[in-house]
Amino acid sequence: MGENIKQVSCGFRGYVWAVGQSGKVYRLDGVTADRPQGESWTFMTRSNIAHVSVGDEGHVWANDLSGNVFYVGDHNQQGWTTVEGSLVQLDAGTDRVVGVNNWGEIYERDLTGSATGSEWVQINGHLKQVSTSQNHVTWGVDA
Repeated sequence: MGENIKQVSCGFRGYVWAVGQSGKVYRLDGVTADRPQGESWTFMTRSNIAHVSVGDEGHVWANDLSGNVFYVGDHNQQGWTTVEGSLVQLDAGTDRVVGVNNWGEIYERDLTGSATGSEWVQINGHLKQVSTSQNHVTWGVDA
C-alpha cells in the first residue's frame, strides 16, 4: 500500500477496505480462510476520504472530508456514486446505512428494495460515531 492505515472496515464475506493517512481508499484482495492477511492492496480511485464502511453483502459506503457521501455497489467495482447527504462518519449494515453529521445528528438510510435507498431519516439523539448490526440495532458513542 505504501502508507499507514487510519481506518479499516471488514465485511461479512471477508471484504476489507481501508483509508490511508492520505485519504486514499484501498481494497484488500486475495483474502481467504487460509490467507486472512490477503495478497495485495488495490487503490480504489477515490481520495480525500475520511471514513469507509463495507456492508455485509459487499456494498461499500464512504464519506469524504467535506461530508459528501459515496456508494460502490459491489466490493469488486471501482465506480463511485455520489449519494445526497452530508455525514462525518457512517456505517453500512446488511440493508441500511447509519451515520452522523457535523452536529452529531444521527441519520439512517433504508436500503431495502434499492441499492442506495431513497432518503436519510433522522433518528432521535446525538452521537459522534455509530455502528449498525444485522438486526437493525445501532450502537454509538457520544464522546
